[in-house]
Amino acid sequence: MRENNFNFAKLFLGIFLIFIGLVYLAKTTGLLNIEFNINILELWPVIIIFIGLSLLSPKGWFSVIVSFLVTLIVLGIISFMVVSSNNKTLKQESISIKKEAGVKSAVLDLKTGAGKLTINGKGETLVSGNFESSFAQLSKTSEVQGETQKVELTLKGRISWPIFGRNPNNLDLQVNPDIPLKLNLDTGALQANLDLSNTMMEALDLDTGASTIDLTLGDKVKVSNVNINAGASTINIFLPRTVGAKVNVTSGLSSKNLTNFKKIDPNTFESANYTSSEKKITLNLVIGVSSLNVNWK
Repeated sequence: MRENNFNFAKLFLGIFLIFIGLVYLAKTTGLLNIEFNINILELWPVIIIFIGLSLLSPKGWFSVIVSFLVTLIVLGIISFMVVSSNNKTLKQESISIKKEAGVKSAVLDLKTGAGKLTINGKGETLVSGNFESSFAQLSKTSEVQGETQKVELTLKGRISWPIFGRNPNNLDLQVNPDIPLKLNLDTGALQANLDLSNTMMEALDLDTGASTIDLTLGDKVKVSNVNINAGASTINIFLPRTVGAKVNVTSGLSSKNLTNFKKIDPNTFESANYTSSEKKITLNLVIGVSSLNVNWK
């Protein structure tokens, strides 16, 4: 008698690949008018399912039913993702907040979920820029407290996962380069490009999830303090050679590349010119499993 070599994992993988192929065929032939861009890295849970099914016994109705149901559920989830991602309406909004009379400094509070964030110092008003999202709404407030103008930008809305990259949540901001500024950023998982080299940034507080952050700092003020609290992240910081810098870092398992810094203690590093420099930047970093790079430009 021949041994039953039926393999649930192979059946699941075969059906899955056939389904993906049919979707692409329908798209390329024009039968379905959809945008379906798969990032292979986003399909890693399928590997876990594949391994789980491979451990099931090939004998018995229970294993057959479980394998069949799991395959249907996975195909249903992917079908829902494709349909829902193409029913999203992309909302776009311009941002323009003028500097009020008598204001000598500014505070920008930003609260957002996962997405992309760009900030630079090319603004002609106090804060300007563009916002686009398929699921969030932007709330804007501005008030003057003494000689300080406080601007708050909050993204509100039902949480929506970026499905195959089809649910964008992007915020592109320009801040005034000629006014002392404090930035408070409270975000979810983020892809951020923060070019503050042309701003008078005195303080930056960034509380974020697992993120990729490119941060460029300048030398337009004598003292700048940067506080970053991040999850598993890749953080690249670029400093001007005209300042002295100190890095205080508390981290989990991480790789640290601190160019031209000397080690003061296990958590503290200083540039050679830190004591003698007239302008100073202090970086206080609390990060999870991360990659940290601090370089000079």
